[in-house]
Amino acid sequence: MKKKSKELEYLRFLFSSHRFGTILGLERITFILNKMNNPQNSFKSIHIAGTNGKGSTSEIISQILIEHGFKVGTYTSPHIKRFSERIKINGKEINDKDLAFEIKKIKKVIDKKQKTDSDFNPTFFELGVAIAYNYFAGKKVDFGVIETGLGGRLDATNVLNPKIAVITNISKEHTDYLGDTVEKIALEKVEIIKPECIAITGETNKKILKIIRDKTVKEKVKLFESKKLCSVKNHSFNLIRQKLDLEVEGKKFKELEFALLGKFQLKNLCTSVLAVKKLGIKFNEKKLKKALKKVFISARFEIKQKNPLVVFDAGHNPDCFEKIKETLLILKKKKSFQKLILLIGLSSDKNVEEISKIIFPLASKIIISKASFRGMEITKIAGFAEKYNKPFIGFPDPDEAFDFALNETDKKDLLLAIGSIFFLGELNPEFD
Repeated sequence: MKKKSKELEYLRFLFSSHRFGTILGLERITFILNKMNNPQNSFKSIHIAGTNGKGSTSEIISQILIEHGFKVGTYTSPHIKRFSERIKINGKEINDKDLAFEIKKIKKVIDKKQKTDSDFNPTFFELGVAIAYNYFAGKKVDFGVIETGLGGRLDATNVLNPKIAVITNISKEHTDYLGDTVEKIALEKVEIIKPECIAITGETNKKILKIIRDKTVKEKVKLFESKKLCSVKNHSFNLIRQKLDLEVEGKKFKELEFALLGKFQLKNLCTSVLAVKKLGIKFNEKKLKKALKKVFISARFEIKQKNPLVVFDAGHNPDCFEKIKETLLILKKKKSFQKLILLIGLSSDKNVEEISKIIFPLASKIIISKASFRGMEITKIAGFAEKYNKPFIGFPDPDEAFDFALNETDKKDLLLAIGSIFFLGELNPEFD
């Protein structure tokens, strides 16, 4: 019992760091990792930045490497239900005992530092990164697949010297922190590209590509663009999987089955396969096929129930919503559903005007709710539902909102719960 209470004490210490908010910078994380003998240098790393697709790309790369026999640590953020979702080895989340053990070691470093510097207060995200790097080092992983949190240059993950640096794509986000133009945001994200790494990108925008190319020239590293080097043929998808033929640098992979849904995932797939190929490992087609059948990521067009059809998606910016719209229109054309029932809860800093313009016209009914953490006011979203003449209703409690939405969804309809990871994290539906 005493041991369990100690574990809870360390977990409380971790979550209490939320009060320090988001503070970009590498000073605190560098200090902690230096005191822990720089665990991030003990494994080969693949560092992934971008506006959308980071999580999917991380999971695809990880699964391919796992199937090829490597021990793989994966760090992603944020989590949906449990902090342990962020830190996995070969797909298995860190357990409470190991998590508490890692926090204990980091807390000792912080406590000692605070005796001479009372203002030394690492953020929640910085603690998560330190835990992940030290855990991966202790477990002797072969590769660490690391997703950035915010931006790149000053993101706490950016103390790596990666083998591969991946820029998925770049659009406007977090303008308070990263800059008010896409170009400024790109300049932040490309800073994960370091000397001696190999750079991979799925970006296609000419202005953004120029920024990425300029960075690779400056660092004297090779850049590989998935748009030029990869192609998809014979593509089809249903509510179970996507089927396709893939060609990467002239190498053809026939009759692949891909477990992640949505046409938008094909770009992430191409970028991921190209990244793994550039690691120089002996690439096996059978193992690739097995990996793509297994790959999974929560809340990325995730089908939670089929009768009626219930989909969870953590889409939270206009670019995400455009991709979801594309998938919905394809499914609608296939007669996979009749009406769209939309359950939405956005974070307070999101562009509700742009998002509503994209998704609200598709919905027959809109149910609005609010996450307790950083949630946008229901009335603000409701104003845009009115603008598009859509029937709507608001519920402050997310579970109550979900129950109502599900009750409004007929067997041939589709219920889409969307808006933010924080909102989806507060939903606790019980499915048959």
